[in-house]
Amino acid sequence: DAMCAECDSDYSGYPNCVPNSKTDTASTLCNAPRLPSTFDTAGFMGSPTQIVHLSDWYFMDLQHPRHVINFTIEHESVFRLHMAPHSVDIDAVLSREENGEWKIVTSALHSVLQEESMYKRLSASGKTRYQLEFKYFTFGDEKVLRNPCPTFQLELIVEPVQSLYSHRCSAGHPDILPPQPQLPEEWRSKHHKTVFQREPPMWRIGLDESNEPIKYTVSSESTMRETYFHVLEIDVPFVMGFKAHLEAELNFDFSTAQMGLLLQASSSTLRTNAQRDQLAKGRGKRFMSWLSHKLIREVAQEISPEYDTHCVHMMKGLFPETEAKMKEHMIGGRGALSVSDRCTVGFSRYNRYVLSSWLQPGSYRLFFLSPIPLDDTLVKCVEFTFTAQLMYIPHTPDVFSCEGTELPFSLNGPGYMGVLGRPNALHIANEFFFPLDKSLQLVRLEITEKSLMRFYHETIHTEVALNVAVLLHDTNSKVHHSQAPKVLFVPETQRTFIHEFEPGKYALRLGWAERDSRQSQTTCEKVYIEIETMPIKEIVQQVKAIKCPVAPVMPESFRHTLTSLPYSLREFEEDGMAPRKYVYIVQPSDASMAHDVKILSHVIDLRAVEVAHIYAEASTRFMFADSEIRLRKSSANEHLALGIHQKDHNTFRSVVSGDIYFLELWLLGTTTGLPREIQPKCIEFNFFFEIEESPLLSTRETTTECENLGETLPTSLNAIRYLSGKNYFSASTVFRRPSN
Repeated sequence: DAMCAECDSDYSGYPNCVPNSKTDTASTLCNAPRLPSTFDTAGFMGSPTQIVHLSDWYFMDLQHPRHVINFTIEHESVFRLHMAPHSVDIDAVLSREENGEWKIVTSALHSVLQEESMYKRLSASGKTRYQLEFKYFTFGDEKVLRNPCPTFQLELIVEPVQSLYSHRCSAGHPDILPPQPQLPEEWRSKHHKTVFQREPPMWRIGLDESNEPIKYTVSSESTMRETYFHVLEIDVPFVMGFKAHLEAELNFDFSTAQMGLLLQASSSTLRTNAQRDQLAKGRGKRFMSWLSHKLIREVAQEISPEYDTHCVHMMKGLFPETEAKMKEHMIGGRGALSVSDRCTVGFSRYNRYVLSSWLQPGSYRLFFLSPIPLDDTLVKCVEFTFTAQLMYIPHTPDVFSCEGTELPFSLNGPGYMGVLGRPNALHIANEFFFPLDKSLQLVRLEITEKSLMRFYHETIHTEVALNVAVLLHDTNSKVHHSQAPKVLFVPETQRTFIHEFEPGKYALRLGWAERDSRQSQTTCEKVYIEIETMPIKEIVQQVKAIKCPVAPVMPESFRHTLTSLPYSLREFEEDGMAPRKYVYIVQPSDASMAHDVKILSHVIDLRAVEVAHIYAEASTRFMFADSEIRLRKSSANEHLALGIHQKDHNTFRSVVSGDIYFLELWLLGTTTGLPREIQPKCIEFNFFFEIEESPLLSTRETTTECENLGETLPTSLNAIRYLSGKNYFSASTVFRRPSN
């Protein structure tokens, strides 16, 4: 058909279209548009304007990883191309036919997950043929190859130079750029508070009094200094019950300029929000494990905010740890893309660029990008519009919008009390979602024989305190009974307690301290809780089975200067498989030590090392003693970092600078003070640690997040936290992938 510009979806080989082979059926499963094979048709350069302008997400035929577009020009033209970061490596090469041969004019050959930009003035002598070639490289990535609809975002224009003369500005035209946004007046009096009587006001910029977009201009000279030509500082206050959302849009003529937006969170914003939400495994003061690892460059350099262009430079060559996150996004969908914990980009649309993103409270920088300087032989400046608004959307925390498991209504439900056929026995350890707007929550349990309970909790956010009380329920009490259950006791130490329970119905009452919840910077609070209950008669049997040595069995203590890394203190039993079982002899003086007893202290001299990564693990029987690893400088009493509590286990990791440190092991809440028959005379535990040079400041490549987050795989299930001293166990955790 003479009116067609390309073959139908089941055909190829325009203009002589033939049915696709059976191997091409994958392309028919995707609704994304296909790139044309030529622009020399009525729908493209055959139009009166002789302008081609494409902007869409286009299908990548990975079964045929080469696609060619041919076109012919008769007048000098400009060629501009932009591809957003993509899930496969795409090479784009533009060539011109000269004497029957194709000569490369320009190309974009960046690696996978980076944006590609091309600009070239195309010469013409009569009818001159050009060829644009795309090549797709998957490198055998099965995840990409299994995708039935692989696409990439492309904007492309070919336009005669003559039509661009109308865009010229007068020489020396001053830049007119968007002003710095100002918080609404209502914010200024409540900037450090968290309560609004009504929906918070939003701010917007880029619109005049008639709500029409304001025209701004930027000169070619301004686009030649850096890859960005303007920066806006954005302050996002926290408001209880609302989430902040930013929408920003640039409108411009793609034929004369390529523009984009890049949002960068400040280092302090990242650290604060990571401590609150994304890296909750760090649990407050427990350093932020791999976050410290990733930010060690910035911690060492302490870049001042006004000179911080981390994201702009990162986009030129992405750090290794961002690649997996970007690839997941590019395979899975479209929208705003977080290329790292700090950096968010948007996507091009026809003659515009859009960025839409949820924001955590903090400070941000919005960069106006111009990857390719303006061609000042054609345009001295260009006009553009920019509009943005920061809105606060009502946010009700629930299991769909917050991480964590809901607190159970009762501990007698399936999966809790009585697991493994042991009535009145319970051992759970998990992070539970507990919204700050919920004042109290009861967790009920019924015990049918005399038992002992050990309880431990910690809030994910250090600024929020959780009050705990144990209630005694009347046998006939109901959930909302008019008479409140009797308070049995309130633990002296809110973080942990041990208590004997007679048969009966009880409830754990959990509630936020109101004065503290108002200071929190999130509504999605989580609480780590570990609870173990065991019948007294079973505890007596286990205590009798513990064979205590005459003297304690402890790891070898050391003190010397570490001149080379890595260093490891790891000992095994004689079989070479099970980790060495150490023994602490319970002392009568432990009763006066406020429940916490320090049993180990290693001196680590790292003055000869610039930056080091410390990793340690300890295991105890939670019912008898809960272990916690702590780190402090030799010159200070306050602990720098604490280990992460897990079921019968404590994991510690931290990045530190050269100094002298004490790596300590503490037992929390020993059973001293309880009846003698349920007090073990000694505490068995496993312990090891290792120190290595931080890879971010070494010649090795940055390790990925998953390699840093998990525990080491156990060499034996006869360790303290698993089968040692009992014939049952259950565990669920994340392990590090071994380096080999």
